[in-house]
Amino acid sequence: MGIVALLIYLADALPVRRTLWGTISTLAAQLLNTSLFGVAAFAQTAMGRMQKAGEANASTFYDEVYSAPLFGTALVALVCFLAGAILVGSAIAASGRLPRWTGWLYAVAHVTFVLGGLFFFVLQPLSAVLLLIATVAVAWRARASRPRVGAATIPA
Repeated sequence: MGIVALLIYLADALPVRRTLWGTISTLAAQLLNTSLFGVAAFAQTAMGRMQKAGEANASTFYDEVYSAPLFGTALVALVCFLAGAILVGSAIAASGRLPRWTGWLYAVAHVTFVLGGLFFFVLQPLSAVLLLIATVAVAWRARASRPRVGAATIPA
């Protein structure tokens, strides 16, 4: 919801195309990741029960689940996630409405979160905190800059 709210907030700002493509890419990554997490939540537990019960087909089931389509989906999701983070982060930085540092922190924290999760596990919690700081700062600044409903206006 936050990424869509950001798209709406930046809809008439300079980097609207970058924001739009970053949003589309981020949403595609989230959709693809949902299927991967579904495998982790449901298929892995079924595989464990099959193995524990001594099913002869347990390893075949495992090989079928963890095959090229799953890894292809994961790769596409990873690329979409990273592209979305970089596009949205650079759009935030270029918007002129939000502090530039929040956009760059958003992009760098996302990339570090993903790559840290793959290669340097200690970086993932740190990058999650940095991402939290960036997104809270963006939300805070966007909220502070919105027009107040029912605010008194001086007639011309």
